Amino acid sequence: GLQADEFGQGTDNQLDGLFVISNTTTMAAYQSRLAADLPAWAQATSALGVDVRVGVTTTGLVPRGALCPGAALGGEAGRLFPVDGSAARVVSLANASQVAALQSNVQVGQCHNLVQGLETMRSALSPPLVSSTDDPRTADPNDGNLGLLRTSARLAVVFLSDEDDHSGFDPASYVQFVRGLKGRGMAHRVSASAVV
Repeated sequence: GLQADEFGQGTDNQLDGLFVISNTTTMAAYQSRLAADLPAWAQATSALGVDVRVGVTTTGLVPRGALCPGAALGGEAGRLFPVDGSAARVVSLANASQVAALQSNVQVGQCHNLVQGLETMRSALSPPLVSSTDDPRTADPNDGNLGLLRTSARLAVVFLSDEDDHSGFDPASYVQFVRGLKGRGMAHRVSASAVV
């Protein structure tokens, strides 16, 4: 039989990033430390000539409480933060003024009690979210993640949490998902890291 392989030619100077940040009640100091470190990271990537675009989501799958900003009550379920679009949801670090927006976005609040970061990552990077401007499953307008991923860019997913992950599937299934994001034979263009 015949097999057709399709490839998106990647470029090494483009990086798409997804921060998956725990929004549990013990995360305030860690969110603040990440926000404080972002300007230096943005400066380093700019010095290397890397075109970086970043989105943030939380480890919350279901709404939990009003102590979390962003209009999803801590249950972003993979949607980029802030869900209400009150700030840029996909931030380009090529624009130095947007670093402050990213610093604000990583401060996702502390209202949740269940860390499910692997599952929210899968939701964030899967249809319908990643391929739509609006999530058809929710009433919130324009809450899709379209624009987060570029075909030619590398992808880095970074988890930030101080608790164990309680996503519902075997961790190997998430590894397989991440390795397949850029297509067959392109697993080297994706990385996942955890600061836990």
